[in-house]
Amino acid sequence: MTGDRELLDRYIGDASQEAFADLAARHLDLVYASARRQLHNEALAEDVTQAVFMMLAKKAATLRANVILPAWLLTATWYACKNAMRREHRRHLHEARVAAMNSRVAVDSSATIDDDGELSMTLTLLDRALMSLRERDRAAVTMHYLRGQTFEEVAAALHTTPEGARKRVERAIVKLRDRFASAGTGEFASTVVTSALIAAAKTQPPQTLLAKITAGASGSVVALAHGGLRAMTIAEVKRLCTVAVALVICISAGVAITRTGVFATTRATAKVSVAATKPSRSSGPLEALQQLAAAIRDGDGERFKSVILASNPADRAFVNLTAENIRLAGLFKSAYRTAFGDSAPEPLSAAWQWPPIPDTTPVFIAGERASIPLSVGTVHMVQDEGRWKLPSTGISLENQSGWPSSSQQAAELAGLNNLAYGDSIRGILEGRFKTPEQAVADLSGRLSDAAAIVRRHAKSATTT
Repeated sequence: MTGDRELLDRYIGDASQEAFADLAARHLDLVYASARRQLHNEALAEDVTQAVFMMLAKKAATLRANVILPAWLLTATWYACKNAMRREHRRHLHEARVAAMNSRVAVDSSATIDDDGELSMTLTLLDRALMSLRERDRAAVTMHYLRGQTFEEVAAALHTTPEGARKRVERAIVKLRDRFASAGTGEFASTVVTSALIAAAKTQPPQTLLAKITAGASGSVVALAHGGLRAMTIAEVKRLCTVAVALVICISAGVAITRTGVFATTRATAKVSVAATKPSRSSGPLEALQQLAAAIRDGDGERFKSVILASNPADRAFVNLTAENIRLAGLFKSAYRTAFGDSAPEPLSAAWQWPPIPDTTPVFIAGERASIPLSVGTVHMVQDEGRWKLPSTGISLENQSGWPSSSQQAAELAGLNNLAYGDSIRGILEGRFKTPEQAVADLSGRLSDAAAIVRRHAKSATTT
């Protein structure tokens, strides 16, 4: 059977409506069942299901290469349902006010919707518990129970062993059981949780729903999709900014690839890999470097981490911070294009562009080390378990200005840049900018302010 990633690539590269229809048919029951559990309304669940696949169509080109599509769709359904519930809540309140003004009995919406626009906890408990899991745990449970995939299939998607996949699912079930207990349902065996998951997978969508998805969407569905995408983007920005703050506080040493270049210390590199994600192609040092440049260009933080080698926990934490920086830059570009269109000027041309790395670039290899001369300096690569990677502690591209002069300054700058991206993204989503130039100017100003703060801290540390 053709994999989800292959179908996505066909849809992205060839605009294949057949490939998209195959994806929709494959995951329609998962999305519809989740919407039904949360909304307890068949018609509204159908609208949300159509909206979720519209969200997928809009976001397909920006999804990570290793995305677990069923888990992503479940997350998208959660946010689309919350958006739908808020809209329904406002509609019920409006109807109640109109009824009261006309001296009729007001509509009582409290039986199904609470004050913050959500259905009762009983109806949403399973999906709320699933959303509380970490991404990989949620993906494993979704694939095994809601999609009926074997542990071998789960292991292949998560790049682990079947036994590792089984243990991950078992641990996730224990966490779900604890979430149910903390919600006031009392304690019960893990078998009850698994039975609930199996039952949840049996909800069948209406036979006409797939045709509606492929035929086009109504205005209400478009509004649901827009609201769901907005909610997902805001949640992602909040998460990334929280990670950035935590890492800036905790980190004591590291190396930064910032918007102005690549900076590094020169101590020896220990062979400790940052991420478990395997590069898609790594036959040589040049290909690995080209992959890293593409990850920065595409805003793919996970792919970036797969080509970086870190020497200690502090360096690994910093690489994670830099990867979040790259992802936020990608989110900014996505929000910018959504708001101002593809014809708007490139917002980050000077910030996130490596020099061209053609296939004819010379590579000098000596054992497990390689040097690649570029127009702005020389990059040194090392071999780790048969794959070429860029050491976080041995990058030798030089910053002509000599600043940041330490890895600690670079770490602080990267973290503040993350917050700057987050603030500018929120500004775009909230409609604060009337023109693309205003959005770019806002981001540039925030990045300049971040650099000024780090310079002041550095000067203060020198004088004291």
